[in-house]
Amino acid sequence: MSPPHIDDPIAAEATALGLGTLSGMFNPTEAVPAWQVGVTAAMLFPASLLGPDFATVMHGPLPERPFVATGGINLAGVEGWLADGAPAVAVGSALIGDALDDEDHTAPWPPARRESARSRPIP
Repeated sequence: MSPPHIDDPIAAEATALGLGTLSGMFNPTEAVPAWQVGVTAAMLFPASLLGPDFATVMHGPLPERPFVATGGINLAGVEGWLADGAPAVAVGSALIGDALDDEDHTAPWPPARRESARSRPIP
């Protein structure tokens, strides 16, 4: 479960079922209530507006809380987020480009091929 906002009933139900949950947030005021209802990790969204340093800043007052960077990130930006403490980074539109505009969804995904050629395993 990963809504772009904190949804108490969904987070509580997912937690009761033993499922991990992500909820979108933009600042500590939004992050703390997310953990109070059982969210596993907070999604920093949109991370491209915040920058990798934001994960480091958030770990100041919330050192034990995981923040997953998502929203507007390409593979070139992943390393910075991981170096600054994000345990995971979501990369979406940078990989698929306009491939979903093809009605039969058979168009090649050049951005994904190009980026995956540059990727390496995360230690």
